[in-house]
Amino acid sequence: MFHLIAKLFWLICAPANLIVWLVLGAALLFVLRRQRMAGRVLLSAALLALLFAVLPIGNMLLRPLENEYPRRPLPARIDGIVVLGGGLKSSILQSRGTLGEDESIERLLAAFDLARRHPSAQVIFSGGRGGLTTELPEAVMAGYVWRDMGLDPRRIVLESRARDTWENLLFARALAHPKRGGIWVLATSAYHLPRAMGIARRLGWRMLPWPTNYVTRAHGEQWWPNPVRNLHATDLALHEWIGLLVYRLTGRWAAQLRPAPAHRTQPHSGVRAIGP
Repeated sequence: MFHLIAKLFWLICAPANLIVWLVLGAALLFVLRRQRMAGRVLLSAALLALLFAVLPIGNMLLRPLENEYPRRPLPARIDGIVVLGGGLKSSILQSRGTLGEDESIERLLAAFDLARRHPSAQVIFSGGRGGLTTELPEAVMAGYVWRDMGLDPRRIVLESRARDTWENLLFARALAHPKRGGIWVLATSAYHLPRAMGIARRLGWRMLPWPTNYVTRAHGEQWWPNPVRNLHATDLALHEWIGLLVYRLTGRWAAQLRPAPAHRTQPHSGVRAIGP
């Protein structure tokens, strides 16, 4: 029920969606001859569009999340790599037989590069269907991509039950059986790492962060009115900040012991399927 409520809430309250609902509501009020109320609702939609689509509010909210964990050199030997699902879509793969455009693919590419450089490391992907879709589990997509890229299937473990970040880490830990002193790397989107690392701490799993698919610059903002990009960034940012709040309130997230510096830059630097 928690997952259903969360997804319905975001379907309504995501900034881009909310603007659309307000415009449709204003149109309905005009039809019902409630011109004054319709004007107020339409004005609210315009103000939200100005705030979230014209101004770079999303980037300003994303940057502190993405700066929290920069990429740092990894040890010569690591025990495993955990990759979290993040919205991989299987509809194009199912209908066309090949992958479509999806920014979450970069998580898989980053993990493949790590696996290539650390040939003894196990690779775990955790990601299910998300609860409101009939698409294939994300884990199936990950297995398809990695096998197609040439990653040895014997190194891959796919976890297909997880519906959120808490379950991603919980189920992955049950599969990994991390040993005391073991070195595991957590690969996910840079803006998602603060929540994921906090969950790992709550579970007592020491992990090294490996951020992928950055959205913002490390510092400074090149402002330009790009409504589609700005709305997308705002959706990502608010989704993550709300997720941090909810996870903290429900005891699923442990804050780091010391605050991160205000500004960091990063250096350039057969498959087992578990599920229903």
